[in-house]
Amino acid sequence: MRRKLRVFVSSTYEDLREERQAAVEAILKAGHIPAGMELFTAGSRSQFDVIKHWIDESDVFMLILGSRYGSIEPTSGLSYVEQEFSYARGMGKPFFSVVLTDAGREAKVKTHGTAVIEQANVPLYHKFRGVVTSHLCAFFATSVEVKLAVLETLPQISANLDGVGWVAAADVQPSREVMKELTMLSEENRDLRAQLATATKTAASAEVNYDEIYRVLLNQKLKVPGKFAGGKDMETSLLRAALAFADDLARGVANSYGSSESDVWIMYNVASPLASWGLSEHGKVPNNVSYQQLRLSKAGIAFLNRARVQLQEQQASQPRPGSPKPSSGESQRAGKRPSRGKASK
Repeated sequence: MRRKLRVFVSSTYEDLREERQAAVEAILKAGHIPAGMELFTAGSRSQFDVIKHWIDESDVFMLILGSRYGSIEPTSGLSYVEQEFSYARGMGKPFFSVVLTDAGREAKVKTHGTAVIEQANVPLYHKFRGVVTSHLCAFFATSVEVKLAVLETLPQISANLDGVGWVAAADVQPSREVMKELTMLSEENRDLRAQLATATKTAASAEVNYDEIYRVLLNQKLKVPGKFAGGKDMETSLLRAALAFADDLARGVANSYGSSESDVWIMYNVASPLASWGLSEHGKVPNNVSYQQLRLSKAGIAFLNRARVQLQEQQASQPRPGSPKPSSGESQRAGKRPSRGKASK
């Protein structure tokens, strides 16, 4: 199965533009996906938080080290490039490095001047270069050699990364376990459709009023797993659960293979019972699929809106815990009407 690796390319920028471009072209030619600072956009998170996110999302880390140390990350006092390298190694990412040779440095100075050489943080640069070259790496003098290093190294890394990378959906064949689960879901769907059809007919003929449905749903208990209730298992009523998951019910919940665990739980434990009262209905799904979707019906939306207001009014009318009760004398005084005699002057 053909897998595409996401390769994070780390380097200083201005002095290594040609080399970065060469690396990106080679990564694409090898059939993989490049990622690097060119993809970053402005946002509320700090720059290094964004960098860490991209490294986390990548499968391989590539460092191109020239003769500059790079911009300093304020918190650590180290360059962003060194921080990226250390973070990738700490996360256990497969990595490889290409390092500029002395001949390559001299050629760059002749072409671009001394701006391509580190001048502000020379000790930090040499220390970092020593760390990089202590691991297996390739050396380059031209951008062509960067391309060759990528094309030689990536196939070796890819061969050792079993189950890592991106795969086209058309290339994925479901496993035997997945096929078994899909068959079970299909059978459950048939049973659920039959139950829903019967329940809908019953609800339509029963003509149960709002108060009756409200009372039944409020008294029907439901245990909500902690992962859907803030970390701790809790018992509530079906009515309160429906109100808590109202947004999910409004957009529709399905039991497809790609559905979230919470959507599947809501569908079977909340949406399905509501269907027996005509409060939820089938949503539209593509033809010839083995799953179904339930969503609030118009009657269900109206019912939950009314029930929410009713619950809020009931809670507002209840006395707050700890509030003092008036004494009998105060109650009697509060109940007396004022005298109709002449007002005192």
